[in-house]
Amino acid sequence: MDGRGIGISAVVLDADPHAVTIECDGTLAVGMNYLVEGHGLRFLAGMVKWVRAGKAGLFFQHPIHADTLERLRPERTQSATITLRPLA
Repeated sequence: MDGRGIGISAVVLDADPHAVTIECDGTLAVGMNYLVEGHGLRFLAGMVKWVRAGKAGLFFQHPIHADTLERLRPERTQSATITLRPLA
């Protein structure tokens, strides 16, 4: 789904406490704000800072906890999938 729908499913390619690089089929626009859910993330807001060839950089308003970060890192799991829900 795109940013106007219920949610966008995205695969985490890289993660650090402040941001994730994701891959998704949905349409994301630089400057859009999303609520990030999945793999221990709830009620975490992030903003799209860049979009390129089906990938995007989503930067969090607040750093994520180290335990959650470990669950997101691609080397720890086959594929961490998160859901992005547009914020008004």
